[in-house]
Amino acid sequence: MNLFLPFKNEPKINSKRLLIASILFLLITSTSQSQTLRDIAPNGKYIGTIVNGNFFNNQGNNGPNYEGVIAEQFSSIVAENDHKFENIMNNEPSDIYDINTYNINTNKLDRLIDFANVNNIDVKRGHALMWYNQAGWLNGAAADWSREKIYTFATNYITKVISYRAGEINEWDVFNEIISDNNDGFRTGTWYDNVVADGKTVQDFLDHCFVVSRNALTAALGETEGNKVKLYYNDYSIESYDTNPNSKNGFMRNMISEMVNRGVPIDALGLQSHFVSPVDESFTNSISQTMDEMIGLGLICNITELDIRICNGAAPASAAELEEQRDSYERVAAMAIAKEGCTGITLWGFTDAHSWIPGWSNGECGDALIYDNDYNEKPAYYGLASGLSVPCLNNPTVPQAPFSGTPAVIPGVIEFEDYDLGGEGVSYSDIDLSNNGESDYRDECDAVDVVTEGSETIIGWLSVSEWLEYTVNITQLGNYSFIISTAADVGFEGEGSIEVDGVDVSGLITFPSTGGWSNYQDTEVINIALNAGEHVLRFNVESGSFNIDKMTISSSTLEIDNFDLNANLKAYPIPFNSTLNISYNDIERTESLNLLDINGRKVLNQKYNNEAVIKMSAENISSGMYFLQLNLRGSITKIIKVIKK
Repeated sequence: MNLFLPFKNEPKINSKRLLIASILFLLITSTSQSQTLRDIAPNGKYIGTIVNGNFFNNQGNNGPNYEGVIAEQFSSIVAENDHKFENIMNNEPSDIYDINTYNINTNKLDRLIDFANVNNIDVKRGHALMWYNQAGWLNGAAADWSREKIYTFATNYITKVISYRAGEINEWDVFNEIISDNNDGFRTGTWYDNVVADGKTVQDFLDHCFVVSRNALTAALGETEGNKVKLYYNDYSIESYDTNPNSKNGFMRNMISEMVNRGVPIDALGLQSHFVSPVDESFTNSISQTMDEMIGLGLICNITELDIRICNGAAPASAAELEEQRDSYERVAAMAIAKEGCTGITLWGFTDAHSWIPGWSNGECGDALIYDNDYNEKPAYYGLASGLSVPCLNNPTVPQAPFSGTPAVIPGVIEFEDYDLGGEGVSYSDIDLSNNGESDYRDECDAVDVVTEGSETIIGWLSVSEWLEYTVNITQLGNYSFIISTAADVGFEGEGSIEVDGVDVSGLITFPSTGGWSNYQDTEVINIALNAGEHVLRFNVESGSFNIDKMTISSSTLEIDNFDLNANLKAYPIPFNSTLNISYNDIERTESLNLLDINGRKVLNQKYNNEAVIKMSAENISSGMYFLQLNLRGSITKIIKVIKK
């Protein structure tokens, strides 16, 4: 659940976890010859590397072990440079409106695919269809092109490349690095600058490239197979969560969120992750927060170009620096690979003999990868291996059952940490499959972030789409009030909902900022109708971030009269939009009508106006569930549920 550092004190060290981690490290170190990285990675997750141009072109100067290490250690590969524009189309075609297969250097695509297939490498990544850099002749030619011509060229180029051996490359970086480094939005000074014309923006061009990519795949493979190829936006310096909306991270998160909301066919975000050692826990936590938000949108969020450089003025790395690097690789890998929405980690190379870092940094930094110049495993290799080793990910789940052995009784108090036994996807769902809380209260393999604060045990780091289930025994049919205790720091808030046996019984419940992660306040929801007997109650996180403590459930003070609507009262249409119409066979006895929110607060009031049908204007209230309250002469009150679109 999302990491927001909500606690003042350091979490206590879990000695059992520390012991397991130590044993695991020793096992990995002593069995490295038989346990490769691809063996260690959890089921359904890949560990990948780039392969550089000399390898692709069979020039034979990568060293005798280059191909062997790739085939042995990695389950995914991506081209370092050979799939970028200047190498895939190094000559301008005679007619950009009629690009043919012979205009493309298909041998570079063939080399990656064929090598992967021969060596049982599962995932092939394409990097990158659209990029401002390494564009060759396009830099000069496109300077005079119109917006329409750039769109046409991009359409033809993407379609031709992505359709060649369609489906054999599993992932494509559709667009690479479109965001400026200067906190001012999209890049300028690119070959595609002229797309900003005729009312169109760079965002329109980005959307267009994703649509073209998806259309080309579905045309070549059919909808089912075409949708299996994952389409990425990929960038650097977007990893660390930043609340400033004008920062590169803030701009990226808003850009991606709006693309998802518009239905742009984007499947994934790639965090390049070129880091400087040491990478500390606070930085990793910030990356985790970014990943959780993107995964909450329904996207895959992977680390796509990981290297962790040592910057010491070109001096040989010391033993202490190599250990810091080892810890950094472990910390990043463990954080990412444990997330359900992270399907893989790709390194930007594996041996220091072929790393871009020394040249890029003018020799000030180096030693960035997990093998040294002579293809010997560095401490970083074992750090990465340890980070990939998340033993609980592959554990079989147990059947769902009440945590204490017997169902929780309603009315009564349910402590949130007492969710059912059963594991991920059975009794709970947690986006981040590592236990950030590190409390001993639950089993070691429970990912839910349970934290002990003094005498209280709570759940923190909540993220959108997470949920918890509780087997409950409802003692009698009736309407119940739920008082839910939550906490959130300044600037944070969230929404949740309650389901019983898969049916939403509460609508959206808003949990406000309470001024601190340990400052708990109660939110009451009234008139939740529950049937007697044993049921499964689910608490859903619908939006935002907050910590949760307990639910106190009692008989509701506001009773709902479930009389026959057809015979007595009609409130229509349901759901309603701007106007709710109300008619009743004894309407003249009505003194007033109230519309109450789920907390029992009055949001609208209307007196009887001597009309056969009373029209209540509801344009200015938000969508959700409400209670319509009819106040009749003789102190008679009738209440029914209504829904606004």
